[in-house]
Amino acid sequence: MIGLIYKTQPYQDTNKLLYVYSNRGKITLVARGSQRLSSELRMVSQYLTLIEFYDNGKNMQPLREVKLLNSYDFLKNDFFKAKYAAVMLEALDKVRDVNLNHEAVLNELRIALLQDHLKEASLSFLIKLISEAGFKPNLTPSGNDVIGFNIKTSSLIYKGDLHPLDLELRQTIILVKLLNLNIEKIEEISNSDYEILRKFIKKYYDYHINVNLKNI
Repeated sequence: MIGLIYKTQPYQDTNKLLYVYSNRGKITLVARGSQRLSSELRMVSQYLTLIEFYDNGKNMQPLREVKLLNSYDFLKNDFFKAKYAAVMLEALDKVRDVNLNHEAVLNELRIALLQDHLKEASLSFLIKLISEAGFKPNLTPSGNDVIGFNIKTSSLIYKGDLHPLDLELRQTIILVKLLNLNIEKIEEISNSDYEILRKFIKKYYDYHINVNLKNI
């Protein structure tokens, strides 16, 4: 089984709990003795690490037959990239995974983490994740007079509508691209547009699934 460690926690004296998102969803692995400096599991039991491991089918199980696939040191050693990665893992941790296509979500996450434009990739992953969770924004127009988007109705706003705008038309168009384009094809966006969309996605998560993303 392949999975990405999205959170860790000390457990008992020398053990560690690894919260892993895998092809079948969230699994908790017990890395016994991994807090010891001499432990062979020390490197493979770090936060933001992709591993391959033996899966016995239980939601909590000991870490066995583990292989390091990617330590993502290039992200961990860069403050801003680490921050963009952190918000994706935070969302993954907080979003209920009952309705998720786990294989697709894990694949999107792995692709996003490898992008040079990680800032844009993180926004794309966040809006795709909440869409997978059942709260996909309605971005399909039914007319030509779209002026923006409203969070509460989760729909486009047209000229003459009474609902307030949470996104202007320019950022709404970018949101459509973030949701529908492959992450590799998403273009760089300006810092001002990023800030607007960052705040929008934070509010969208908070309103629709009562999740406060602290890292965004």
